[in-house]
Amino acid sequence: MGDLSMAGIEQAWILAAMVLPCFILIFWLSNTMNLLLLGKEMAQTMGVNIKAVTVTLLVSTSFMVSATVSQCGLLGFVGLVIPHLLRLLLGPDHRVLVPSCIFGGGAYMVFCDLLARTLPNQGEMPAGVITAMIGAPLFIFLLKRSRR
Repeated sequence: MGDLSMAGIEQAWILAAMVLPCFILIFWLSNTMNLLLLGKEMAQTMGVNIKAVTVTLLVSTSFMVSATVSQCGLLGFVGLVIPHLLRLLLGPDHRVLVPSCIFGGGAYMVFCDLLARTLPNQGEMPAGVITAMIGAPLFIFLLKRSRR
């Protein structure tokens, strides 16, 4: 289970140094991702190198996830629920969605960590327990809603 109890300012700076360049790259590619929503053929006719963009996005998001997991551990449902929920609320525009997912996921983790530290009478539970308790039912709801 992922846990934020051992996190300190040093780990936050290290994580920020690893994640921030990837975030900037992904945000820079947000218009290209919007073109990919039109379909591969349409994006290719508009000058998008689909293979290069796909590999770049895959490598940068994999690096961001691995850096975060190395610092915090496994925190389930954050990367599944928050982007889907924000897409429903804000729409499909990646220029809005990419920064919203970064800040929304961070705010969600702060909320889950707060609950993990305050709900138990003694000690604290891992934040991953709270993310799973909130995320699993919410993800099932989102799946059922998308099938309609």
